[in-house]
Amino acid sequence: MTVPKNEAIRILEAGHAALEELFSQLSDEDFSQRGTMGGGEWSAKDVAAHVGGWYERYSRVGIDAIRRGERPEFADLLAPEVMDRVNAEIVEEWLEIPAAEVRERYRNAEEGEIEAIRGLSESEWEADVPPAPGSTGPRQSVGDLLGETDGAPGYPFGHAFAHVDDVRAFVEELAAAD
Repeated sequence: MTVPKNEAIRILEAGHAALEELFSQLSDEDFSQRGTMGGGEWSAKDVAAHVGGWYERYSRVGIDAIRRGERPEFADLLAPEVMDRVNAEIVEEWLEIPAAEVRERYRNAEEGEIEAIRGLSESEWEADVPPAPGSTGPRQSVGDLLGETDGAPGYPFGHAFAHVDDVRAFVEELAAAD
């Protein structure tokens, strides 16, 4: 069942606010410090690039494609092995961008996507996404596809929330060290 559009917006706004609050507690140096997120190589800046990059590169652009009756590119990027490659590309793309600019791009991408979703009519939200050429698989609504793209496992539109705990742990670690 498709998440109602107003609920999708509420989830996106809450996730954005949660990450923004945590990012705001980090200096640019701490924000950019790699190897601090989830036991891996990422920094808070990489998380912002990852989440904002999907929005900037795929979701907003995909909404425009959907409005033209086209299949959005991101519909074919959701396989885990493809997503891992895309995630690495996005983080690499943003790596040399100054922290302040990454923060701004993250905010703009998130706000832009929310505005694009607000601009979809209910019939557009519930419409089927054009299938992949030769596809015989089940149809998927625009809302469902966006929920999957901007989601976390079992949590449509909750992509930002998938990273909040890692960023919070780093912020708390820094506060405890002071």
